[in-house]
Amino acid sequence: MLKSIFINRYTMTFTVTIVVALLWNLFILFNDSGILSGRVVDRNNQPVADARVVLSEKTLLVTAPRDEVKTDQNGYFRFEGHRLYHLYLEAMKGDARSSSSREVRLYFKGQNKKLKEPLVLGSDR
Repeated sequence: MLKSIFINRYTMTFTVTIVVALLWNLFILFNDSGILSGRVVDRNNQPVADARVVLSEKTLLVTAPRDEVKTDQNGYFRFEGHRLYHLYLEAMKGDARSSSSREVRLYFKGQNKKLKEPLVLGSDR
């Protein structure tokens, strides 16, 4: 009798829900530093050094720039401390080349993310 009280579909569902919620909150705890990183390359997949990467926030009506960094010698960039979850990234180089705007949606504010695909600088706008 006691065994059937603790091992039935209701208690198992409740237990699984609690465990999933705890694991999700632990994941958030260790992945909410606001680190967003990636790479900028040209059409030939060569790294682009000193490109400006602009991080913009998407709101209901507008997209507003929030931060900007430059790429290193290998084309890598890194934003730290952002608290956004719906944003856009765009890379630009002084010679008027730019990438298309990349939309990034995160599961929670300030989620750490490394972009899988690089931002590709194209020809003139």
